[in-house]
Amino acid sequence: MHTRTLLVVLLMTLAASAVVAQPSTGWSDQSNINLLLVADFGPTPGLEALYWDMPPNISMPADILSVSMADFSPMGSLPRQFIPAFSTVYAANLNGSRLSSVLVREHNLETGITAVGAYDHSGGTWVELWYNEFDFSHAATDLQAITLLYRNPPYVLETGSVLRLHDSGTGAVLWASDDPALGGPGRFFTLVNWTLADYNGDGGGNELLAEFEDSSTGTHALWMVTDAQAASAAPSIQGTRIALGQNRPNPMFGETTIRFSLPDAAPVHLRVYDVRGRAVATIAQRTMTAGEHMLHWNGRDDAGSRVAQGVYFYELTVGGERFTRKMMVVR
Repeated sequence: MHTRTLLVVLLMTLAASAVVAQPSTGWSDQSNINLLLVADFGPTPGLEALYWDMPPNISMPADILSVSMADFSPMGSLPRQFIPAFSTVYAANLNGSRLSSVLVREHNLETGITAVGAYDHSGGTWVELWYNEFDFSHAATDLQAITLLYRNPPYVLETGSVLRLHDSGTGAVLWASDDPALGGPGRFFTLVNWTLADYNGDGGGNELLAEFEDSSTGTHALWMVTDAQAASAAPSIQGTRIALGQNRPNPMFGETTIRFSLPDAAPVHLRVYDVRGRAVATIAQRTMTAGEHMLHWNGRDDAGSRVAQGVYFYELTVGGERFTRKMMVVR
């Protein structure tokens, strides 16, 4: 065959192959999708995506939905609603074997609450592992799971201007840079940098090295956190301090729940006040045991009448300490 003829045939073959190799559209979705996160959450190979079911106002609670990226088939929604304007979603490995979990951090500037929920996709649905509104700092900007020793479960690392290590099974804080009682340098030390490595060279896993700046002197300090330090704090974390959580739901329409924890058994006074500081209702006035408590308020005053719509404050008094949070009543 003539050389020119061979060249023409070859070019025609390559052109035909190029046409065949063009990609096709597997699926498309024309709705208002607001992607939050794409990761391999399910037990089968492939990626899944999380996105908001957007409310009319981004300051209203909304569902977080999930779909398979293989065919866009639905995979359910997280069991708790969050506010898009205040929430960030992270992928995490909380079980030590695969990236199957989701952490959702919600810092509400209006209520002052910083809460984190952990969720796992198991058995075809999303399961809440824990929800914690006591132990996470509003000064943090990132969450991730880290392992300090290969033989131990991961920790949840919270970083920003502070650094905290949390138990991956409950979210409880184990080590905190802003709390000397939990091993840290104190609240005047700002996190500059951190890294993980086998610093002691024992081959047993990583240690956490953090660099802080002392705001009072401008000097820098290095702190190393080992797995032994974090793990040894776990049994004593619950009950080391009094904590008052944000009421849920807030705003409240009918009944609301108030959570708090006590380090020891103590007389407790939990009251509701209006914006003028007048006592409206007494929710609790008795001695309560150490641990976490949940009390309910039905939105009525001590005379049994429904309170008016507006802003109220609830105050927890334990011994000589007082803790106050704001809530909204909507009718």
